[in-house]
Amino acid sequence: MYNIHGRPSRKGPESDLVVNFIDSFIPLEKDVFISVLIEPQLINSVPDIVFIYWDRTATNEWGKSRLNLETNDYKLIQFLHAKGAQKKEPLQSFFPRGLDHSLRRLQLSGIIKESKNGWVLNTFKKIFAVKKIITFEAKMSASERALEQALLNLRFSSESYLLTPTSVRKLKTVEQAKKYGVGIWSHSTQVEKPIINAKKQPLPQSYLSWLLNDLVWAYTQGGMNEYKC
Repeated sequence: MYNIHGRPSRKGPESDLVVNFIDSFIPLEKDVFISVLIEPQLINSVPDIVFIYWDRTATNEWGKSRLNLETNDYKLIQFLHAKGAQKKEPLQSFFPRGLDHSLRRLQLSGIIKESKNGWVLNTFKKIFAVKKIITFEAKMSASERALEQALLNLRFSSESYLLTPTSVRKLKTVEQAKKYGVGIWSHSTQVEKPIINAKKQPLPQSYLSWLLNDLVWAYTQGGMNEYKC
């Protein structure tokens, strides 16, 4: 099962590529829900397509308070995920503003708890439902600029692809894609396959992975508060 949110902001060959690719790409997986985001507004990048595979059963116990989380809350979640349990005093040096409010919101949401060693995340599989985040940058040709945009998406995705309707003839572009772990996918009437497979990364990669984790769930709850990524 899947749902689609958004639409291309401008009409043209690239938007046609996006729409046609989505219709043909989505590989359904048992017990996994797929949310498709078109041009979500993320910091320093607007990926053309984001496929998010997630386990809806993992969100069964999530409360409405989770809809009220803010950007800094997600940054704090990622910090605790990367560093482990932290006392409040050291946290204040990294989060000098609004730390108490963030801790309160995250505790009410069941994402963190206070232990003898400090603030720590609750069981990971109960708070992070996403299994995969696959991004695509749709361009009519596989230029270096397009590759740079696909590279930005590695900040939060498990796989990042450059999507093009043509074959890639520039050896330099292919070698750069391999070097950075970006995949290249050719979508045309003759070809429907990756020219280069993207390197797979573990999730979450950053606070944006957490934000997308909550965003796809929030769509099923009627939305979430406005946020700035």
